[in-house]
Amino acid sequence: MEIYKIIDELHLNLGCRIQEFEGGAGLPTSYSDRLAEEINLLLHGCGLFDLKACWLISLKGIDAGTFLQGMVTSDVLQLEVGEIQSSLICSNKGKIIHHLEIFHSDEDEWIVICDPGEGRAVGTILDNFHIREDLELRLLNSGEMLRIDLSGPDAEKIAEKLGYFSDKIKWTFEGELVLTAKFNLGKLPRLINLVYTGVLQKFIEQILMVT
Repeated sequence: MEIYKIIDELHLNLGCRIQEFEGGAGLPTSYSDRLAEEINLLLHGCGLFDLKACWLISLKGIDAGTFLQGMVTSDVLQLEVGEIQSSLICSNKGKIIHHLEIFHSDEDEWIVICDPGEGRAVGTILDNFHIREDLELRLLNSGEMLRIDLSGPDAEKIAEKLGYFSDKIKWTFEGELVLTAKFNLGKLPRLINLVYTGVLQKFIEQILMVT
């Protein structure tokens, strides 16, 4: 997609190395000459993680939760709306096949967040096992939403400057919906943001202006 090229260009202009994943999505892998600065931002300020290479698969419908419950290792039905958890897909012999993050985004909607490079395989598994359940499978990356994380002690403060409210998972930026889940990395605060592609470039540019 064109938005991939636009966002990757922002990174390349700053000397970043990009690794390409499925669908042509680039994943920034290193800013080799700015490593100390990047670590310092994460520990004392706010770092931006471009994770548009993570496929986002929406499962929506009255059977979405029970279907997903039977597909992964975690108890997704205990998640409140707005909560997120790590999970796994395993083989029938218990071998780990895929790591996932499960986001309960609405009453009858769960979003499966895949690791880079694993989205197509995860989507195929879910589609193969979905037979009669009352639910819709949808790939959000296909022109709808992409993932951008903010990590560090100032993550919430930076997001609030863009319109985020800490007590809400749904908010708007430039008139478009953003979904945000709090999911810390150990003791490091982290906000997982799913942003509509039409405003993604401006979303990133504004974050870079205020950090």
